Amino acid sequence: MKTEHEAAAIEELRELAGALRPLEAPGRVEQALREAFRRRQRRRRRIVVPLAAAAVIALAVLNLLPRPEGPRAEGAPPETIATDYMPVGFGRPLYPGEFVQVVRISVPRMEMVRFGLPVFEDGAEGRVQADVVLGEDGIARAIRFVQH
Repeated sequence: MKTEHEAAAIEELRELAGALRPLEAPGRVEQALREAFRRRQRRRRRIVVPLAAAAVIALAVLNLLPRPEGPRAEGAPPETIATDYMPVGFGRPLYPGEFVQVVRISVPRMEMVRFGLPVFEDGAEGRVQADVVLGEDGIARAIRFVQH
């Protein structure tokens, strides 16, 4: 049950809403604003998506470039060069705290092309090592290519 003060406040709010109704924009104005917003969002998406794709490819290429080596102790293992991990397929993402396994495999060097990485003709026939991240369900979630 409403108190007398609550009932009075509700009545005053109804009167205020009625008084403000003539100040609302006509439906055609609201529709025009919504359409202008949608056009702007589509235009922004057409620019951002290709730029993001170009940035990902550029970063992947930069990660494959050899890094300068400093002096190494005799008998020390060679430096390992690896790409960042890249998602595999369109499966579900890994959940925080999910158990994962990393498995090193050997794949044809041409597999790197599927991930947008450059493969030079002189080494296209060989094989390269790759670390594959497997989720708890055993499905591959990410891969990185490794060179020693």
